[in-house]
Amino acid sequence: MIGGVAKQPTAEDLLKEELGALKIRRAKGAKNITTGLANILASFNNTVVTMTDLKGNVIAWSSAGKCNFRGSRKSTAYAAQIVAQDAARNAMAHGLKDVQIRVSGPGLGRDSAIRALQAIGLEITSIIDVTRCPTTAAVRANVAASKRPLSPSSPFSSSMARYIGPSTRISRRFGQFIIGSGKAFERRNFPPGQHGPKSRRKMSEYAVGLNEKQKARYIYGLLERQFRRVFAVAKQERGITGERFLQLLETRLDSVIYHLGLTKTRAAARQFVNHGHVRVNGHKVDIPSFNVKTGDEVEVKPAASSRQIATRGLEENRLRNVPGWLSLNAENLKATVVRLPVRDEMEPSINEQLIVEYYSRF
Repeated sequence: MIGGVAKQPTAEDLLKEELGALKIRRAKGAKNITTGLANILASFNNTVVTMTDLKGNVIAWSSAGKCNFRGSRKSTAYAAQIVAQDAARNAMAHGLKDVQIRVSGPGLGRDSAIRALQAIGLEITSIIDVTRCPTTAAVRANVAASKRPLSPSSPFSSSMARYIGPSTRISRRFGQFIIGSGKAFERRNFPPGQHGPKSRRKMSEYAVGLNEKQKARYIYGLLERQFRRVFAVAKQERGITGERFLQLLETRLDSVIYHLGLTKTRAAARQFVNHGHVRVNGHKVDIPSFNVKTGDEVEVKPAASSRQIATRGLEENRLRNVPGWLSLNAENLKATVVRLPVRDEMEPSINEQLIVEYYSRF
């Protein structure tokens, strides 16, 4: 009694009373194991405690679901306490006295399970946290994914890092012609999906930045890893990050071939370079991501097949103007990089500031 008011029992008092009422009975066919391991896995939606011998053979186990906890209660500290008691009681029936604890996971039941094992009478010799680092797990997942062959239905090519999924759908998604059929986009110039024609959804600030990043990525034909790598390079260099980022994209060899009018689309320019039709400063270059510099000379290989493709492309794109930072000699199929492009000469439909703000979140 404190001031005429009865003292309320604490959680520790209740635990002692509950443990005092427990009687460890010798199990039939006891294994007589005195030393073992206690593996505690505490996740955000469950707690699992497994008692094993030193070789890893399971003696007893318990989980929040086994102890009749449901829903969000499975991840609580109280559930972890009950689970640890249940597993320890069954293991002690086989003679277990000393345990080495291995705890993993970020759940709330980590500490409660350890205290319950100690309170029930087990001697804890050591506690080791074996939770895997998220960064290490992500790296392993990325490595495994890169080695895994792509399925035939995947929208990405396994032989070349490029998008090969639905094309006109991309243009409809962003409301401007990017890739695919121009006629198909004119017929159905509303967002894809069953709610596309009447969609009035308001976009958040994050969604606007993500949308702009995805649009730029599809315009230049890059996958996310390539796109992020280019941004990381631009961020480390001097100058305005957004403008330098677009300069790196525009000075890619496939973008230069497209601006010269040798191909109709950027995808065709990428293939033109990849097939070895282009030389830079007299050397064959078949890497589309190769960045040209001021003073570099870009020419078509003197083979008849290469020049035929380039000549046909110039005829089809004769109405397209060559930007001022490139100088084209149409007769010899040669071009010179006069200087780096300025912002007015780069893709006008991209708001690079939104992309910079988007990547600054990570």
